[in-house]
Amino acid sequence: MGSTSKCQEGVDRISELPNSLLCQLLSFLPILDAVQTTILSRRWENFWTSLPKLEFDDDCFPYSWIESNRSLTFVDRVLFLHDSTDIQKFSIELYRRWKRSSEPTPDHLCLIYNWICTAIRHNVVYLG
Repeated sequence: MGSTSKCQEGVDRISELPNSLLCQLLSFLPILDAVQTTILSRRWENFWTSLPKLEFDDDCFPYSWIESNRSLTFVDRVLFLHDSTDIQKFSIELYRRWKRSSEPTPDHLCLIYNWICTAIRHNVVYLG
């Protein structure tokens, strides 16, 4: 059999998809994984900045991130770098984070307030 399928030839069909569909596909991944797709190619570099659903659950962060505030920095950075597109859903669950300490500090509350304000500026539909 002399012919080979396109799959065997190494054709990258995912990169041929329209930007809107690629962004939609990324929205099904946990946010940390979606951001990590930037290493796949230059074309994927900024798709995550247009994600319509920003769901942060501290279960998706490594435990060391929870302990060191790196998870909070990550949330802050994602919101800061989000482009001008609207946010359909913004939710954050930090129960593991607060379980280890008695309650959020005033600095943490200020961060959360800023996140909510950013989501509102992006016309958030669902805030949870």
